[in-house]
Amino acid sequence: MWTGEADVQRAESLKEADQERKARYELEAVKEELLKASRDAAHLAEVTERNRIARDLHDHVGHDLTGANLALQAYEQLEGQQAKDMLNEVRQRVERSTVMLRDTVHDMTPVTRIGADRLEQITAEYPRIPVSFQKTGNTEQVPIHFWSLLEPCLKEALTNVSRHSDATRVNVQLDVTERFVRLSIQDDGRGTEPAAEGSGIRNLKLRARSFGGSVSVNVTDGYLIVCILPLEEDKL
Repeated sequence: MWTGEADVQRAESLKEADQERKARYELEAVKEELLKASRDAAHLAEVTERNRIARDLHDHVGHDLTGANLALQAYEQLEGQQAKDMLNEVRQRVERSTVMLRDTVHDMTPVTRIGADRLEQITAEYPRIPVSFQKTGNTEQVPIHFWSLLEPCLKEALTNVSRHSDATRVNVQLDVTERFVRLSIQDDGRGTEPAAEGSGIRNLKLRARSFGGSVSVNVTDGYLIVCILPLEEDKL
């Protein structure tokens, strides 16, 4: 009788474990779908804004510059007051184009640093120990939504240094190629790793997977975090 009850309890425990495992898998799948949706929304917003700027420049600046060019051609055939009027029209068109270009550039200039400049700012302002920052490649080709992951990776690594490491220096390397973006953060500490992977690293890994990339941690020689994101599918 006792053996039968134990078998029943064991079966129920296995069933509960399977249900919990299934629930976790489903939750992970939902998280990945939400992250992908967030990435797609950011991508769409960026493309939409670029199209809006291109359309405005074409409709207004392009129209005025084309008109100015035609007016200059007509000006060569005119004399007296007609020539003065035509030249004045050219001047007005060029002035309008100049104002719109200046306003467009002003609107596109970020108030705060973004991208690689933001990563460099974070390293420069880190208070505990010296942090070097180096970059290679064309960072302008990195999709804007990638920085929403690269920046937290850097912050997570520096937080780890503050909490767990006896490091005296941190090296940050950002490499951009035609195929991928790679951010590595390495300190010269003992490489002690928390007993269990924290939620910060787990979330970074999950977000990286939604971008088709990866986040890895190595404690062989100091504490190393590497984030790699593919560029080919995300290049605009």
